[in-house]
Amino acid sequence: MILKQCLFLFLSATPVFYTPDAIQKINIDNRRHESPIVFEWNNQCRMITNPTDTQVTGLDVVSSDDALHWEYNNTILDKLCILPDDTNQGQHPDVKVIDGRAYIFYFTHPGRVYDADGEEMEDGNFYRYRRSSIQIAELELEGSKVVCNRDRYAVK
Repeated sequence: MILKQCLFLFLSATPVFYTPDAIQKINIDNRRHESPIVFEWNNQCRMITNPTDTQVTGLDVVSSDDALHWEYNNTILDKLCILPDDTNQGQHPDVKVIDGRAYIFYFTHPGRVYDADGEEMEDGNFYRYRRSSIQIAELELEGSKVVCNRDRYAVK
């Protein structure tokens, strides 16, 4: 079980987090994040986190052999897709592994506008900024790197 508290993630072998000997801090140092999703795929533990940067950043993937020591693997869903509602970064995902294949479910805010630096620009169009669209894509491995081609099944 993984718990996020402030800027840290903690791992517990039991559902009781409030005893000092039941928790261990997990270090993931690449950048600030939220929404950790942990799953096992291809004999490794994987965690996908949603960085809390304000720029368009995608989702970070970290990998571990023991669920205690994590290493940065890749950033996914940071490049825009050609599908009309998938033209923004993927956010707050979940992953389901079915018959050895990993599928990521995520949402986008398709109407949001960003400046050249990737900063979100608000223009008073509240509908556009409140709209969300749920997406699904398949995760794949290129060597040991987790990748996600959002355009793979898009009709061009």
